Amino acid sequence: MVLKPLKSPESITVAITGRCNLSCKYCFYADEMVALQDLPTKSWLDFFSEAKEAGVMKITLSGGEVFVRKDIFELIHGIVENKMRFNILTNGTLITERA
Repeated sequence: MVLKPLKSPESITVAITGRCNLSCKYCFYADEMVALQDLPTKSWLDFFSEAKEAGVMKITLSGGEVFVRKDIFELIHGIVENKMRFNILTNGTLITERA
């Protein structure tokens, strides 16, 4: 039997924050993430670059609520700059005409 090398996933989902602007009683995620701190912007930008080099083509940003991060548009730019597609999982309550 010949073993083939593992391929990188084409798509990944990353939780960029554990923070959320809501306190939903049914949320399974809040208790697990509340004590963790967000990674700095540079760490995520470096990660996106490494993901691209590994062959990742699409990144889904999730949380908590991704729009609580003040650097969310910088993170999105980092994904686009690495020529990858992105999706955002959001509760939608922080989306305005400006954002």
